[in-house]
Amino acid sequence: MNRSSVDFTKVVETCNSLHGLISIGTLNFHSLPTEICALQGIAVDDQRWKWLDHEFLNQCYRGNIHPVFKALTFLIRHRYFTATFKVFQVSVCDRLLPIAIAKVRIYAVPLDIEGARYIRQWRQKWLAQYLSREFRSNWLVLMKVLDYSPRGWHGCSHHCTIDDFVNDSVLILPLNGSDKYIDPFLCPSSFHFTRWLDQLQYFVPQNRSEESLDTVVLRIYNNVAVPDMSGYKNRDFKKKLGLASSGDLITSLINEYPYNSAVLPGVLSTLYPFQVKSLCRMLEKETLVQNLPVPYFKMIVSPSGKVYYFDMFDPGFHLNPELYTSPRGGILAENMGLGKTLICLSLICATKFDISTVPDNLMLYHDQSVRGKENTRRPGMKSLADICQDTIGQNSLPWKFFQDDLPQSVIDKLSRTNGFFRIGLTYSANQYGLRTKEKRMEEDEYQTLFMSNSTLLVVPENLFHQWNHELNKHIEPSYLSKLFVSDRFKQPIHNSNSTYTDNIPENVDQLITYDLVLITAPLFARLSKKKSCTLRDLYWKRLIIDEGHSMSSKSSNLSTLCNSIYAERRWAVTGTPTSGLTNLYMDEEEQIKEQSVEQSPSKKKRKYVVKSKFNVRDDLVKLGNLVSSYFKVEPFHSQPKLWNSAIVKNLSDSTFSTESNLKSLLDSLMVRHNLADVESDLKLPQLHHEAVFISPSYHNKLSINLFTAVLAVNAVSSEREGSDYMFDPSNRQQLRRLVNNLQLSTFYWTGFQLDDVKTLIGIAKHCLKKTNPAGDPFFGNSDRELLQRSLSAAYEAIHNPGWRTASMLHEMQYFVRGLPYPFIRTYGLGVLESLGLGVFGAPHLAAIQEFYYKNRFMDMDDEAALTAKLESGSQKFWENYWNDSARKDNSKFKKQESTHDFDVHGLKEALEDDLRQTRGDFKISPSKSSSGSQDWNSTRDSLTNEVGGGLKITGEKKLVHNVVSGSDVKKATILGSASAKLSYLASRLVDHQRQGVKSIVFFEFEDSAYYLTELLDILGVNYILYATFIGAGQRSNNLADFDSHNSEALGGITLIMDLRLASHGLTIISATRVYFLSPVWQRSVEAQAIKRAHRIGQTHEVYVETLVLRDTLEEEIYKRRERNEPQQEKSDTARQYVIDDTGMQQFILKHNFLPTEGGESEYASFTALDLNSGENEQPDENVDSLLSHKSVQQLQNHTWYKNWRMYLFNPDNLQKLNAAKKQKASLEQLNSELVEGKPEMASRKIPHKQRKRVRF
Repeated sequence: MNRSSVDFTKVVETCNSLHGLISIGTLNFHSLPTEICALQGIAVDDQRWKWLDHEFLNQCYRGNIHPVFKALTFLIRHRYFTATFKVFQVSVCDRLLPIAIAKVRIYAVPLDIEGARYIRQWRQKWLAQYLSREFRSNWLVLMKVLDYSPRGWHGCSHHCTIDDFVNDSVLILPLNGSDKYIDPFLCPSSFHFTRWLDQLQYFVPQNRSEESLDTVVLRIYNNVAVPDMSGYKNRDFKKKLGLASSGDLITSLINEYPYNSAVLPGVLSTLYPFQVKSLCRMLEKETLVQNLPVPYFKMIVSPSGKVYYFDMFDPGFHLNPELYTSPRGGILAENMGLGKTLICLSLICATKFDISTVPDNLMLYHDQSVRGKENTRRPGMKSLADICQDTIGQNSLPWKFFQDDLPQSVIDKLSRTNGFFRIGLTYSANQYGLRTKEKRMEEDEYQTLFMSNSTLLVVPENLFHQWNHELNKHIEPSYLSKLFVSDRFKQPIHNSNSTYTDNIPENVDQLITYDLVLITAPLFARLSKKKSCTLRDLYWKRLIIDEGHSMSSKSSNLSTLCNSIYAERRWAVTGTPTSGLTNLYMDEEEQIKEQSVEQSPSKKKRKYVVKSKFNVRDDLVKLGNLVSSYFKVEPFHSQPKLWNSAIVKNLSDSTFSTESNLKSLLDSLMVRHNLADVESDLKLPQLHHEAVFISPSYHNKLSINLFTAVLAVNAVSSEREGSDYMFDPSNRQQLRRLVNNLQLSTFYWTGFQLDDVKTLIGIAKHCLKKTNPAGDPFFGNSDRELLQRSLSAAYEAIHNPGWRTASMLHEMQYFVRGLPYPFIRTYGLGVLESLGLGVFGAPHLAAIQEFYYKNRFMDMDDEAALTAKLESGSQKFWENYWNDSARKDNSKFKKQESTHDFDVHGLKEALEDDLRQTRGDFKISPSKSSSGSQDWNSTRDSLTNEVGGGLKITGEKKLVHNVVSGSDVKKATILGSASAKLSYLASRLVDHQRQGVKSIVFFEFEDSAYYLTELLDILGVNYILYATFIGAGQRSNNLADFDSHNSEALGGITLIMDLRLASHGLTIISATRVYFLSPVWQRSVEAQAIKRAHRIGQTHEVYVETLVLRDTLEEEIYKRRERNEPQQEKSDTARQYVIDDTGMQQFILKHNFLPTEGGESEYASFTALDLNSGENEQPDENVDSLLSHKSVQQLQNHTWYKNWRMYLFNPDNLQKLNAAKKQKASLEQLNSELVEGKPEMASRKIPHKQRKRVRF
């Protein structure tokens, strides 16, 4: 007998041994060839089951056999399957003879069965690709019709009725049939795959549609398992005198905490129950290492009750799965504001004495002796002390736990003994790359890693102060030995158990003494690139990356460098591990407030979840990078492409879905609670979210109407088609820019130049005059009406002196009463003759304030002397002002100069030729480039007086009503500003300062923040900036200053924050008032910003106001965002930009002009709804002191309003000016304040009766 015959015999023996095969399911056939043969065969057992002779049946029907049986024939012929059958006599009714139905049992031959190698060798006669392709296609045919239920497998008696046989639902196929088989019910393959997993018989589903990848992934994300520690509940355990094991620690935490806080040493704060569960789950994951099936192996229970596995990446049946070792760590993915920092610190304290051990998954260097190659001679006899010392070090015994009981000599000796192991540089090359390997091999053959009890914590620069603050707040100062490493500490600072420096110790023995090493991410990246860095010489007990979603990018610098760090346990801490897993739980009372309207505010309470819109495939790729690169889960770490081919592809595959496997992987990695679990443990103070609808100011209307006119004229002149039409797809970028500027105009806008508006007028007039060949107007009545309204808006703007001046100087206009005329003539931007008011910009008011404080003792009733002094001072001011404007370096932000100048896009080119033909003398001014610069020399020449430093406009007219005594100058008041929002917000912030309230103002556009900070300086309101142009280190100091600010003693303060910096990680619970300068288009961005203040630790109710300018684009944005959303779930719009939303486009295309009324006030007064319901204040008005801002309450239509009298010269402003002149704190002083806390400042919030009189 030759070798091939022997091998085939082994194949047959293997495939005919049913006890080693896998029972899959059953098929049912009728129309059996009983007239040809008796269907007798070789019996398998004593239950009348016989081997299925597929070749014989194929011959009986001469190939005209059912496609399902053909598929089965291929699988049996190539020894993938084996089948047995049994014929049942089924009675349909009493009048008819029973029909013969053959039930066929299908068995799979597992790929890991004993003797599988013979089957693989035998199949080599066919091409592997052919077998793989045919196996997959034929198994899919079978999978759709098999009955997987245990009842179908075991069947009924030999003689039975049709009801007994069919039971609930059974598919019975004819044995003979057509060549082509079509699923009669067109059910998706995924449905049958699920039926297979659930051991169900064949049935027709009610919903036959395919599920999208988005649906599948969202279902996985929404059902990530919460930590279940019920197995430790009421578990018996005995307290030990020594160090408790992790199991005992978890048991004690679950059963005793918080009744016995000693269970968690070193932690001062009390954890919420859900935080305890998260902590215990993290402890369990760090200590309980499991071997789990790889995610593409699916566990299935056979009809006979036997467990087997199916490989969905390379389809095949297995008795046992491929395994991967679960990482010792994972993702702490609790939602924002739920105390992830405290959980991590508690974990570090709970495992303080644990020391990393020699890993099982690293290839160790062959020589692990203490001296390595130097140990060539046989050593002498070691002392017992040396043996103990080496044993303790190499076995990672937690000797520090017993430190108080040991003699100092023993402690000193053990401190110098650090356990270690060596890895060959061949393995190390996988971490650093080939070039590093070659370079290192020249020096040495191995790398030594020292085991330690240290945790390496990498945090973003802007969160450094927060971690420092949380450590001081939650952890006993002496419990942990801490090293803080940041660029900001040029000079080391040492205090109790903490060291602050800008570098890592070069001595490993020194580094290993710290329990916690906290380092900023930028410095970590820089130090890790060095050739020799002690960070790489330790086998860290734990590596924690705060805001760990940054690790989801394989190409990120931090992700790459973390691969070079060896750590026993790894954690990524983030509330947003991927975009799809970003869920923000909001519980708010929503209120809509109207400024100066008759209706009362409306309220409604609601709970909802804000979810981010995300790209599913990108999200899965990010998740795969975390799994493979950071957590190094095999086989994905060694085969990075396997994640996409085995997991992502099969999630959307309609056949073999890996949904449950991916969910299992996420369950094993993530520590995360859902809303219900958190709510049962935690009740945050109420969140009140209010939409405040504000009526636009006169200058708001002018700007918005100009934008509307531009779009209207463009629509008419382009006939709403072609590349000249703003809404043509080719102009998408330009349209976005225009709509972005339209949003800016709801706060304040000065980007239109006079020439732009004149061009607009010329185009509108041309269109009105245009006629068709018959001599009739070319455009219809509705278009002509649009043109007329556009002309009216343009003429109203250019005829307004204030608008013309603002369009050239880009200053916010403030309207001041009570300044003598010489002040207005020398520093003013304009006048309102009828009211006797002066118009100023913020720099001009600041100069006037400084002038007044310097010259407070002069006789200001002497008009000649006052005028001379003002002219002298104003000339220098104006010279500096023009130079600063030319350099565009005025202040903290860039003003609306050329960066936002309007560009008459497409209109010039579209009409230039036509205009030349109809009006040869008409010229269109060149359109301004967004990168062009304003000609400040010509602006200066056109505005300034030839004599003196003031503007022409203030010297041309004498104010009839401006009769102000010099002694009354200190009573000068700012009546309002040109921006409705600015006036409203200033009223709020002045009130908060008076009441000692901390607040946050979120801005999207720097222009708005620029104008706000200018006014707050003028009014003397405390504020701190947190913006992108401020360095990360300084931002940390700013947050620390905000948190430490004593509002009770020093008055309230506001944090003005860029919305882009408010997304992740920051905790600002000292603030109870939050303002958005405009509606935020993306809900998740808004919710994340709110969570800065409304989170764990907040003890006061939080009030949020979103400012909305009524009857504008903003109101439509707000309504559009609220419309058609389910109450329990709020999702981001799928459109990234406002203009990309169809509904917003339709609103803009309506070309709604805001009505302006004759005699309308040009300023918006400082008025807001009263927060104190009519409690009047009586500020001190002593004749010898500066006046503080005064408010008057008014009751209108059952609603209290507060009108503010803002004094130009006030004690708050004077104090800010004096403070600004003081020398700025040095970096060393700032660092000292960050580490030790800011020294308490003297109180300035003194009762009126006790205030010292300050004479001027």
